[in-house]
Amino acid sequence: MSKSKEIMRKHLAPSLPDDKNLSDAFLLLVDAFNRIEGRHSNIPDCCVEVFVAGRTYFEYKQQLSEKDQRKLDQWGYVPCDDCFKKNKKQEIYMNGTSDIGQMILAIQQMIIRKAEKKDERRTSKRTVR
Repeated sequence: MSKSKEIMRKHLAPSLPDDKNLSDAFLLLVDAFNRIEGRHSNIPDCCVEVFVAGRTYFEYKQQLSEKDQRKLDQWGYVPCDDCFKKNKKQEIYMNGTSDIGQMILAIQQMIIRKAEKKDERRTSKRTVR
């Protein structure tokens, strides 16, 4: 399992479906959502990639000097090493979720509902016996 999938599984564990196929689909959609919304917000692809690969803001910040931590606080997103070193900060757009992002969120909700229904059926079968 990739580092990013492990991080997502750990972070999202309470909301992930028990069904492995559904939880894998859910995690793929989280990955797709992060990529789409990163682009929609004008975050460079290289920076989106390090975020999707598992870099978190707080984890990255702890590795930096105090001066660089203050610099990072002004970015608004998790940069890749190259952009941060070269100070290639992009202005990000805070213009809401993209249409594609909205569709991904809707599909994630469908997966959660499907998993909940499976759990209900499983529970009701146990109580009927």
